[in-house]
Amino acid sequence: MSTRGPGASAAGSKASGLLLRRPETSARQRRRWLLLSARCIHQRPATHLNAARGGPQSERRDRITQRIIDVGATGRLLGYRAADLVALWVELAAAPEWNGPPLWLHGDLHGSNILTHAGRVSAVIDFGDITSGDPATDLAVAWIILGEASRARFQRLVTHDDATWTRARAWALSFAVFYLDAAATDAVIGRMGERTLAQVLAS
Repeated sequence: MSTRGPGASAAGSKASGLLLRRPETSARQRRRWLLLSARCIHQRPATHLNAARGGPQSERRDRITQRIIDVGATGRLLGYRAADLVALWVELAAAPEWNGPPLWLHGDLHGSNILTHAGRVSAVIDFGDITSGDPATDLAVAWIILGEASRARFQRLVTHDDATWTRARAWALSFAVFYLDAAATDAVIGRMGERTLAQVLAS
C-alpha cells in the first residue's frame, strides 16, 4: 500500500483531496481500501510501541472514562449523557484482550489521513502514530468512514473474532470523544466525531 500517488499531495486538485471532504467516494471503494489495509499492515508481527495506541483497553479504561466526563462537561457530546457513554465504554472495554502477536498498526486511520483521486481511494498519509499491537485500534476506522451496511460487509471479509470487533468499537467510541473534544478548534474533525459517534451508537 503506497503512501504516495495520485491525490497524495497536500495541495491536491479539484479531483483529489481528503476522504473526509470527498463524500462521492463510494462505500465500495472505502471498503476495498480498508480490506487492503488490514491485509497489508496487520499481517506482520512487530515490536514498535506507541503507548497511546495498540495496547489493552484495561490500561485505558479509567483515562477514557474521565475524558468522556470532561467532554460531557463542555457540552460537546451532542446531547448524549456522559453517564450513558461511560456505561457503553466500560461494556465495550471489557471485551477479551488481544492474545495474538503484536501487529503493525497505522495508529491514526481516519478520513483526514486517507486521500482520494477521481472518486477512488489513492493513498494513506501521516504515519506519525505507527506502532504495533492489537489490530482493533486500526479497525475502529470501520465506524469512522463506513456506514452500517458497508461496515457489516467489511466485517465479514476481515477474519477477526467478535471480541476484536468489540474492542474496535470501543476504540471508535474513544476516538469519537477525542474528535468532539477538538470541535472548538477544528470543525472538520468535530464533524468526524459526530459521524463516528452516530455510527458507534447505531451498531
